[in-house]
Amino acid sequence: MRKIIYLFILGLVIASCTKEPLPELPEGNDPFYTLRGNVGGDEIDLAVGENNVTISQGQEIMNGIETFYGELRAPSSNLVFRVEIIEPEFYTDNTEILSENVEFLHHEEGCLSVDFGSTGGSQMNFLLVENEEGVLVPASFVPFSEFGTYDINFQFADFGVKTFSIPVSYGFDRSSVDAEFSTAGVSDSIILAPSSIEGTHKWYINDVLVSENSSYIGTINNGIHKVKHEVDVDGKVKSYTTLVRFRASEFYWQMNLNYCDDSTPKQNFGKVKLSVEKDGVWYYSDSEYALSDEYFSVSNIEYNIDEDFKPERAIFNIALKSKLYTEDLQSELDLTDLSGRFKIGLK
Repeated sequence: MRKIIYLFILGLVIASCTKEPLPELPEGNDPFYTLRGNVGGDEIDLAVGENNVTISQGQEIMNGIETFYGELRAPSSNLVFRVEIIEPEFYTDNTEILSENVEFLHHEEGCLSVDFGSTGGSQMNFLLVENEEGVLVPASFVPFSEFGTYDINFQFADFGVKTFSIPVSYGFDRSSVDAEFSTAGVSDSIILAPSSIEGTHKWYINDVLVSENSSYIGTINNGIHKVKHEVDVDGKVKSYTTLVRFRASEFYWQMNLNYCDDSTPKQNFGKVKLSVEKDGVWYYSDSEYALSDEYFSVSNIEYNIDEDFKPERAIFNIALKSKLYTEDLQSELDLTDLSGRFKIGLK
């Protein structure tokens, strides 16, 4: 009986000591986020939640490549400060997209040269390539002004007016998985052989799945065909698409694209781009011009997850120095000794 009374009294004591829940920080206006330093000669000291300073997060597509951004707005300072992290080479829910020192993205003009191999004969004389204005012109290369992945149109004057479109990467080569292949032919048969047999494979001809074996042999008609090879190595998926031509019931050529300048940066994944609007003018860090002592350092990285245990945002300290330019490269903006606590959206 004494035990029952004791438990009853203990229950009343516990019930009377209700714990007050921790207040939730307001989304998008959390004073936890700060930015201070020198922007174009003006000293700033900003905190989200003060003086109408706000912060937002999300994802965008830059030239076919996903970016994760955070954007701080300070109306009283006529300032918008945006950080974009380029997607990693292969992104999953378990990928940590930030490292302590992040390189800046700097676009470079360049091109990919077209190669029809030793069997291609005079095909180059009939090639039309889409330029950056969207016009098909005689050319032996594909020009680019910025890194990205693009759908490029090709036409062959000796094959009529049909246009062939294939995805092309410039500066974003997923080299850790090999999806390239070679083509051969015997009579009206096509033989597709992968450069590597690692992983699982899928073969598509003219957007139709024809095989899930590591290689493929099948019949094919005369003409120009779009061939896609998709490879999955431990969840890392990469595809390679190109054009193949058969003529007079024989293999004629496989089109390949090679960098005109082999020194062109091919791995721009995970780099950072800054965009700043100051007094109504936008400045960007991704021009071809780079400071010799520029830096973007990250520390105290935290990853927040949602109710489905998927990453929702990354929160981190930043320290940086950079020089930004207007789109026409006529004006510049120096960012000096900038630091603070920032975030980017992951969903």
